Amino acid sequence: MPPKSVPLTQAAVQRMIKGSVDAAIAAERARQANVRNNASGSGQARVQVTTLVVQECTFAGFIKCNPDNFRGTEGAIELRRWFEKTKMTFGISECVQDKKVKFAAATMRGPTL
Repeated sequence: MPPKSVPLTQAAVQRMIKGSVDAAIAAERARQANVRNNASGSGQARVQVTTLVVQECTFAGFIKCNPDNFRGTEGAIELRRWFEKTKMTFGISECVQDKKVKFAAATMRGPTL
């Protein structure tokens, strides 16, 4: 015959709750101490590898910077301004040196070709 169950008193319920809370607090304190140890270097080392992804300048990216077109009919002053604006566009789009001539040539129109 199974033992008869004893009704829980208020004091017994409070002891069970206190025991559970005390155990949870102790576990959380241990976890925090472990985190602090790892952060200070006295625990296992966690290595986080970060790599920089360098995106190469593409023609589409260059064109999105809206470079000015040069037609060759504007004169020397406009040619100089076109050089400066194109140089600024290369800086914004971070184009590599070997693509600058090809991309700049693509902005030329009319007799300059």
